[in-house]
Amino acid sequence: LLLSASALAQNAPPPPHPADRARLGTEADRPVGGESSLEVSGRWPYGYARSVAFAGSTPVTMQGSVFQTLDLSTPGQIGIIGEVVLPGVISDMAAEGDLVAVMTTHYDDDQTGLFVVDVSDPAAPALRGKLTGIGATAVHLLGGVVYIGTFEAVEGFQRSLRVVSLADPDGPVQISSVETAGAPEDIAIAGTRAYLAMGTAGLSVADITDVTSPTITGVPIADYTAAVGVGEVGGGAVLAAVMQDATGTDQLRFYDLTDTDAPAFLGEDALRTELIFGPIPMDLV
Repeated sequence: LLLSASALAQNAPPPPHPADRARLGTEADRPVGGESSLEVSGRWPYGYARSVAFAGSTPVTMQGSVFQTLDLSTPGQIGIIGEVVLPGVISDMAAEGDLVAVMTTHYDDDQTGLFVVDVSDPAAPALRGKLTGIGATAVHLLGGVVYIGTFEAVEGFQRSLRVVSLADPDGPVQISSVETAGAPEDIAIAGTRAYLAMGTAGLSVADITDVTSPTITGVPIADYTAAVGVGEVGGGAVLAAVMQDATGTDQLRFYDLTDTDAPAFLGEDALRTELIFGPIPMDLV
């Protein structure tokens, strides 16, 4: 797992965001027991990085409205290869091949939504198509299809999972949507299921077998869920989720996905940081 939470190491909290449920904690909020086994191999030396992704072999991140391609060949000396400035503040991104689906927020509806960036030349990332009028903090790109979690929109459901085709990267087209119990703040996909981290609404499962008609399915998990990611262990899919338990402790939890609609708990690791947020909003890749 690569966890992008550089702001937690700074001397001040990150700037506010519509989907963040952050709060500064006190010493009493700190988890007790063993230290986390997570270790930092390198540190981004600039400002707040909300999202990271890999477009093929090209790592990408953001600083405010600036989309950046990176050189990670030396973890302790991260370098910028190229940049492109987008009209709004970048809230999330996801990549496939040379394309990156980027969500931005802006005071103008025409500049808020999905923007497609081409990084086939990492030194000169180029803006392609866009689909505006949706406010979102979660995006996932798989098989030329973009899955977007919205908290507001000009048209349709406010809190929803929306499916957008990138068959033409210069002209993204929404092909379906389904209303959700909360605003999806992060999305992970395994097979025909999308796992939605919806903050206070918990963890939900969507059936995306037919991308033109997604449905909410499965057994939801009620605990506050800030982020999700999917990996593979022993040939089986495993879900990682940043959650907050009943005591207010942030946990990195793992679930077996043998039953795709009913994630089965495997284990957890208490997250410890110099600044405590509840729960930690991360990008799990």
